Amino acid sequence: MGISLRSVTGKIRDALALSDTSRSSFASIREEVQEFADALVIIAGAMSELSGGSREIVQATSQISEVTQRIRGNSQDMSGRSAEIERAMQSSKDISSTVVNGTAEIGYIHR
Repeated sequence: MGISLRSVTGKIRDALALSDTSRSSFASIREEVQEFADALVIIAGAMSELSGGSREIVQATSQISEVTQRIRGNSQDMSGRSAEIERAMQSSKDISSTVVNGTAEIGYIHR
């Protein structure tokens, strides 16, 4: 019976040691699972920030496109007005030439 009691006591000690090892392993797994869950929360936050940034980029691109269209329209308008100014300057030049010629004729007649 003495050997049997020692054997049972040894098995109990072995079982306790294994139980402690198992508890330690489960605690380690629980910590790693928590770290993984925390990492997923961080990743979700980063993805949300990226999504917001993407929306801002799309909005800015749209605004740039609108400004570009306005610039193009204003440029075409300026080009048309420049042509009008050129025609008006040519007309002024022609009128000035006529006036100069008329003045020269008047001066020629009085001589």
